[in-house]
Amino acid sequence: MNTSKQINIIVALIFMSIVATGAYWMWDPDRADRGKEEQLDATLERAAYLFSANCRSCHGDSGEGGSAANRLKVAPPLNRPDLQGKAAAGGEVDNAAKAQAYKLVFNTISCGRIGKSMPTWGQANGGTLNDEQMRQLTTFITEGSAWDEARHFAEEGYPPSGIHGDAEVPFALAQAIGVADTTVKLSGDISALGIGDRLEIDDELLPIEAVDAASGTVTVGRGFGTTQPAAHSLDAKLLKRTIGSGVPAEPPAITQPACGQNLPAGGGGATPTPEAPSATLSITGLGTAFDKANLYGLPGVPLTVTFDNQDAIAHNIAFYNGEDATADVIAGTDIEVGPLVQTLELAALDAGSYFYQCDVHPGLMEGFLVVGEASAAPAAEATPAP
Repeated sequence: MNTSKQINIIVALIFMSIVATGAYWMWDPDRADRGKEEQLDATLERAAYLFSANCRSCHGDSGEGGSAANRLKVAPPLNRPDLQGKAAAGGEVDNAAKAQAYKLVFNTISCGRIGKSMPTWGQANGGTLNDEQMRQLTTFITEGSAWDEARHFAEEGYPPSGIHGDAEVPFALAQAIGVADTTVKLSGDISALGIGDRLEIDDELLPIEAVDAASGTVTVGRGFGTTQPAAHSLDAKLLKRTIGSGVPAEPPAITQPACGQNLPAGGGGATPTPEAPSATLSITGLGTAFDKANLYGLPGVPLTVTFDNQDAIAHNIAFYNGEDATADVIAGTDIEVGPLVQTLELAALDAGSYFYQCDVHPGLMEGFLVVGEASAAPAAEATPAP
């Protein structure tokens, strides 16, 4: 082969390499995006089952909240826009708000809530879930796109694991049910049914008020909770919800320390001593408590708040335009693990009292920003106690 042909072959190979490299780089971003989507789908599937196995008995099969699902009444709904970084349902995602929601949800799962019915789930704090499982659950809640999958697992179980929670029942409808019927005739063994259990027929919950095993009938209530009475045919899907599993009795408030922190005595150790109003304010978080019951600011001028988190767990400080956290948020620091010092700038406020709290530890770390004269501060005994 002469030199000219060798050169032509080399040039052709180089050209083909350039074309192949260009084609790869054009295709690679799409491959990376598909990989991310597949990974997210797998995470959401695992988390949906984790939710059905651990969380639905309080928060509902689809995260609709304990009250709406006829479960633990005080369990809040988790399928809501603010936990997905949205101002309203169907709105655009605010990535910064979503990042803060992620931190709040993860820390709540890991640490629980002192004085509330939310237990500690993190293994490092005495719970049963490892960090990866908590990450999956947090992603599931903040994405908010797989709630139907969680409900499916609640009803059908997770086939690869062979677990079938409430789905398997040894009986079926023996006759169709009208909208107003309160007697349900069943075929099969109904000995496992008891007063207080719920039948779930399609999407309607029917609390059992009486059982007649001899005739195979049960007397039920209609229009239970948020479900509406409906007619059901013989092929309706039938599940059993029991007080011991799907519809638990409401437990007492949990008072164990969260994340290994000791419960502070006497209102969290906060001092009620009024300070002179200032434009420069400081507050410390230590032992899951603020060191001050109130902050005192000057009206009509911007305020600077320095928050010194001395705990090795996540805190923040958020200010609300009202008497509690149901009011609009004025401003707040990011939820971060300490030790850490953060500075927050507040726009000029009118004279009055403005609630503040740590969003990770509500009811335990809270107080009032009093703008105006120190004498206008709420009385010490009016400061919310944990």
